[in-house]
Amino acid sequence: MSAVLIPTDFSEASYNAARYGMALARCLDASLLFLHAYEVPYNFSVRQERAADQMEHEARAQMATFVQKLAPTQKHQVAIERGTLIEAIHRLVAQTPMHLVVMGATGASGIKKALVGSNTIEAIKNAVLPVLSVPVNATAPPSAIHILATHEKNDLPIWQQALPLANSWQIELFSLVLDHDDDAEIKQNQKAYQDLLTSVFERQIPHTVLDDKGAKEALDEYLAQHENPLLVVRRTKTNWLERLFNNSRADKLAAQAECAVWVFPA
Repeated sequence: MSAVLIPTDFSEASYNAARYGMALARCLDASLLFLHAYEVPYNFSVRQERAADQMEHEARAQMATFVQKLAPTQKHQVAIERGTLIEAIHRLVAQTPMHLVVMGATGASGIKKALVGSNTIEAIKNAVLPVLSVPVNATAPPSAIHILATHEKNDLPIWQQALPLANSWQIELFSLVLDHDDDAEIKQNQKAYQDLLTSVFERQIPHTVLDDKGAKEALDEYLAQHENPLLVVRRTKTNWLERLFNNSRADKLAAQAECAVWVFPA
């Protein structure tokens, strides 16, 4: 059985991310793996090891309280790892089959970190593992799942994972596409992509066209019209997402930070 990995620092943001991850795990028939990583100052002393023992003891106590409050009904494990969070995630991913990592996000920078890259997400994207960034006010199930399409066949695994969730939660699945008025080839690819989705899933997938010339603003406006959406994106080798959000403004991203973002690796 694959697991949903949920790192926690025991903050309110991580509690909310854990609740979201638990809801996902139920749909995926997956187990849960709660992770806390702690770092010990390095100073070559006996006192350092005593501090490490104390930190581990405190972390285990906090983790016990964390899990008790969440009261998960599915199979679950906990991991207390010494070192950086990035190192701990890599170790666990190498040891255990994982569906995805679910992480809390706070403030207006939440989505920007998910898309453009906090250190954690930058590190794990090379592990070919999706990351779900969950802000404090996002709840599961979402109102709908919105997939920002790149019109490549590499997107199909994303749809194949999103469709069962939409069916389980009984919510709509939407495709977001960028309008390229001046590129006939891209227009043709978009039409072929929509036809492919219809063929594979035997259903029409509603889609919304966003203005490519003002893509960030169009995405801002679109998400603001939907309460509690789940946005799904895939990193591209052309780093389109990074370019899209490079000139972000905190007040513009605040609306987006209220929605969960599921990022798939390139």
